[in-house]
Amino acid sequence: MLSDADRELVRRDPQITGLPFALDDQSTTEWITQIWDDIDCQSVTSTFIRYKPGRSCLVSFRAEQNGLPLSFAVKCFGHSAAEKWKRLQTHVKHRRGQGQPSIIHPSMSVIAFQRHDDPQLRSLRRLAYRHGERKLLRELLPNSPELWSARISELRYNPERRFVGKLLMTHGPVGVLKCYSKPRFDAVMRAGDHHFLQALGASTQLQAIVWPWVEGQTLGDLLRSGTATEQDIERTALALARLHAEPCTLHRTYTPHGQLNRIRSLTLNLDQLVPEFSARVCLLLPVMERQLMSQPERTSVIHGDFHADQVVLSDDQATLIDFDNLSIGCPQTDVASWIAHLEWLAVTGEIEPNSVDRCIKTFESAYRGASIDTHPAEITRHLAIARLLLIDRPFRLKLPDWPQKMHHLIDRIECDLLPSTRAPRKRPQWGLPNERSSQPISPDPAMPMLSEALDPRAMTEHLRIASPALSEEFGEFVVESIRIVKHKPGRRCLIEYALTSSRRSRIARRRSILGKVRAKGVDKHSYAIQQSLWNAGFDDLASDGISVPRTLGTIPDLHMWLQEKVTGQVVTEVVSRADGLSLAPRIAEALQKLHETDVTTSRCWSFDDELAILNKSLPAVAEQQPALSGTIHEILERCHDAVAAISDHPTCGIHRDFHPDQVLVDGDRIWLVDLDLYCQGHPAIDIGNFCGHLLESAVRNEHDCSILNEFEEVFRHDMVMQLPTLNADDIHHCTTLTLARLITLSSHYPTRRAFTPRIVTATRHFLQRRTTPSCLQ
Repeated sequence: MLSDADRELVRRDPQITGLPFALDDQSTTEWITQIWDDIDCQSVTSTFIRYKPGRSCLVSFRAEQNGLPLSFAVKCFGHSAAEKWKRLQTHVKHRRGQGQPSIIHPSMSVIAFQRHDDPQLRSLRRLAYRHGERKLLRELLPNSPELWSARISELRYNPERRFVGKLLMTHGPVGVLKCYSKPRFDAVMRAGDHHFLQALGASTQLQAIVWPWVEGQTLGDLLRSGTATEQDIERTALALARLHAEPCTLHRTYTPHGQLNRIRSLTLNLDQLVPEFSARVCLLLPVMERQLMSQPERTSVIHGDFHADQVVLSDDQATLIDFDNLSIGCPQTDVASWIAHLEWLAVTGEIEPNSVDRCIKTFESAYRGASIDTHPAEITRHLAIARLLLIDRPFRLKLPDWPQKMHHLIDRIECDLLPSTRAPRKRPQWGLPNERSSQPISPDPAMPMLSEALDPRAMTEHLRIASPALSEEFGEFVVESIRIVKHKPGRRCLIEYALTSSRRSRIARRRSILGKVRAKGVDKHSYAIQQSLWNAGFDDLASDGISVPRTLGTIPDLHMWLQEKVTGQVVTEVVSRADGLSLAPRIAEALQKLHETDVTTSRCWSFDDELAILNKSLPAVAEQQPALSGTIHEILERCHDAVAAISDHPTCGIHRDFHPDQVLVDGDRIWLVDLDLYCQGHPAIDIGNFCGHLLESAVRNEHDCSILNEFEEVFRHDMVMQLPTLNADDIHHCTTLTLARLITLSSHYPTRRAFTPRIVTATRHFLQRRTTPSCLQ
């Protein structure tokens, strides 16, 4: 039976028709036992949930079949994931092999599959029969025939993501088998080689790795049983300190921006799970961002997912395991993760709450004593994010009263980040709020209007007057919360307003809009451009699925213009998905539509303007980086050559700042955002800018180079096909200009400065070979 909280979730997400079925263990049990043989009904239990609002929900189950353990998953799809649902049905239809096949419930778009039939972990098919196990081990361990007869026993199974199995011989365990989905396997391999990671075998084709077995007990098991000693905690801290002292030889990075992006993605889920959490997290994000950005740059090898179950203790030695998230980052991330997971064990009652503080003090003391230069305040900055990343775990683990447990967790985070908050925050009462926005902002003499722009009561009145359309469509509303998205002191500020309809409206609804404030007055040009594009076929009902956000009016007294906030994922978040490559032609189509739409503007942008920026900025970077000076000046010369070689082409309306984060993907709809620089220019500027940002993103983040290469190639090819008058060499030249400009940007941001040398090397390699730089592969 569904709990009250589950029923509320089902009501909020009508897009996934099979959601009430997947969340109800009783319905699932009755369904699968009718089709799969010899399932013990009493043994069927759900273990965790992976939920994507409006798109899909996967529930993992454990059961017994013929007295043996059985793992399976039930997944339901929303209307926006119709294509994925069709592909999965095709997979089931053409499935070959042993074992009981997947079953589908067409009317509710629900599928159930056992471990051996996982659509993303194809190598698990071998585990359905003994001969397949032997064949799998022979391919993974060609030089270790003594291990081919090992039996594989399941340790952990995360459907569509990862399988972990123990290799068992007659004398005991000898290894650990890990099978991954392709994106996760590629991410593990992208981390790069490290001297202490000695795998027994690996296969790119099978997407699997075999690691040596580590004998002992995990610290997590010792803590749960109450037998962990202070020496066990100290040895764990020293093992982590040794890892953090390793030379930084990895390619994958774990940055504060990456952490914040994970929180922003989590916020989208929270809005559906517990709607009032979304506004509370939006208020916490700026505080977290300021704390993370204010810390000194400190990078080392980090575990990336460190907690008590990642430590094996034996013979007075602590050994770290599971290095799937190994990367370069701030070491305090690991310490904060360990503390947050320890607190989580207390929340679930697995360890005594009064032992948590003692364990933390012992750990921190041993860690700081190992010559690790750190300060408790630095750990605190990361601790809020580590705690927030666990906020939806009560739901994912299907714990009873999961909303209440989530409330407990977020209350703790608010108490740490907002000390003045002595009680949990309450949602504003219907009517006009009496308090100002609780989000602090540094005084900005050039923008005194921000004081009023951050006042919920004042903004409610301003919005009702400036945008009658909101009142017509939304009824009576109030500003529920305010969040500063971006603030450039003395220049501009982007503010998000969360609106809630009042009791006088027929239905209580929520909506967010954005206000763009500019110090020197309302940006009438950008407002007019976006309004004209909307009216020229970029509205939200455009049949081609390519749109821009709707404008909602201006507030001259506040130097502000308004637009609707649209939802979706930026391209860099979806490019590594299985269907990510199919987006390249769609983005090319969207850019072509923008270039072909005739919207009048007096602004122009030339290649002389591009060179003027580079002539001023690159020499400054060369001065800051003497070791790179020769290469940077060479790149500047090549940029002049590139501009001279660009062929003439009729100008058109261009975005001028077109990159993957300016494109939001929401199902079948593509949103083009941030058109403030729209002007007349050469179309290759937008194409080269997009390609250049993809390559630079690969340098800084953990994207797969082969996927990015293919994505960029398809995108560039489609643009040339759609614009036959465009010279492919011009795109290469414009990509060069973009990479050179991104060298400058990397030197401006503290979190990117460590990547400047690699971006310089990547740009030089691109100039020479026109391919993804080898340093990324």
